[in-house]
Amino acid sequence: DYNFIYYYQKNKGLSAARNVGIQLSNSNYIFILDHDDVMSSNRIEKQLIEINNNRNLLFTSFYYNFMSNPVLKGGLNYQYIAFKDRVPTDYFSPKKFNAVELFLELLRDEKGVEAKSWFYNANLATGFQFIEDDSKQWTYRVQGKIGYKFSDRLLSNFYVTRSNIASTTASGFTFNEFGLRIKWNLTSQPLFNIK
Repeated sequence: DYNFIYYYQKNKGLSAARNVGIQLSNSNYIFILDHDDVMSSNRIEKQLIEINNNRNLLFTSFYYNFMSNPVLKGGLNYQYIAFKDRVPTDYFSPKKFNAVELFLELLRDEKGVEAKSWFYNANLATGFQFIEDDSKQWTYRVQGKIGYKFSDRLLSNFYVTRSNIASTTASGFTFNEFGLRIKWNLTSQPLFNIK
């Protein structure tokens, strides 16, 4: 059952038409579809399921700093995730998920090093995850980053990650990530100040 309201105004452009539509709407949700958009027949239904899929999330970390320069810390991470409805075709959304891991991290942060200096980060973690009523699963996470700060405005680093912790991906599977990052501030001062 669909109810449509026709409203006419002189052409003031796309944004003005959308703004009027939003102002006239009495719906909880507004969906904007442009003339060149392509969508599946059940897209709105799937989005409403996601919007109404209540979730409970808790991420906490307890750690101890063994050293301060470079930073060496170790500790315990805990995750709890629960979704009202499971939508496995779209993303990792268990009714109940728990993970606990022990971690060790070595860090020389790019923000704290002088120009013409190396920075790095190494992170190792292992533990268990519990997905719904399945048996516990062993988990691991290995992350690394090494980079060089050429100046106060230019730095670059290589990074790599491998993990099988389900909550770190949208699909809940083991993943690898690696890449090269270059950060270049075009000016010495920000162009815009956001307050």
